Amino acid sequence: MCAGRPADRTRAAELDNRTAARALRELAARLELEGVPHAPRAYRRAADAVEREPRGIAAIRAAEGLEQLPGVGSHIARTLCELLDTGTISRLERLRHEAPVDVVGLLAVDGIGPKRLKTL
Repeated sequence: MCAGRPADRTRAAELDNRTAARALRELAARLELEGVPHAPRAYRRAADAVEREPRGIAAIRAAEGLEQLPGVGSHIARTLCELLDTGTISRLERLRHEAPVDVVGLLAVDGIGPKRLKTL
């Protein structure tokens, strides 16, 4: 289970799995641009698991813990808990501040991957 205060029920209820998966994917993309070696793949795998899960992540957190999702270990579970509790991920916000561009939008353009985006 996640340490810290329990999730704000209103904020947690508003956070759907697609939004959480989108945040994890953006974090993965930004970490890849920073040259972090293994975390981007782990965050993408966790994003896929969160998006495929029919139950909401707040309900999973309350029932059995987010670590029960495939590809979600303790570190990513803490990241998801932070997202549930605060509505944001501090590491993602720091990376957004360091490079204030629409990374996800640019990566959606055909022919632009993380390496080319870093070059740009």
